Amino acid sequence: MTLQLIQTEPAPLPVPVRQPRVFNAERSVRLANLNAALRGLRTLGVRVLDVCLDGEFPAPEGEPLVRIEHDPDRSFGAFLDAVGPRTYVHLVGTPKRVGAHYQGVTLLWEES
Repeated sequence: MTLQLIQTEPAPLPVPVRQPRVFNAERSVRLANLNAALRGLRTLGVRVLDVCLDGEFPAPEGEPLVRIEHDPDRSFGAFLDAVGPRTYVHLVGTPKRVGAHYQGVTLLWEES
């Protein structure tokens, strides 16, 4: 009598399908918009001061907010042409704040 070694492959365990909790579809779109906008701003020579992926006032809910620097000694014309319409807010005793939409994000900067 001879012995034979028989090996079998175990059945693969079922993989549960889970929805992503951190990088869901909406967050991925916001990241893509933010990255595209930051690349565009870099191309225009604009300095980014702060980024908020989840947005905050005055950005619409869910839209990233990017604070940029306006250097009065550098030309800002190409940037202003790229962003289009702007909203100005000026309260007495504070710098003038300017907001605009650019490639799916809200931009905010101060002018003196």
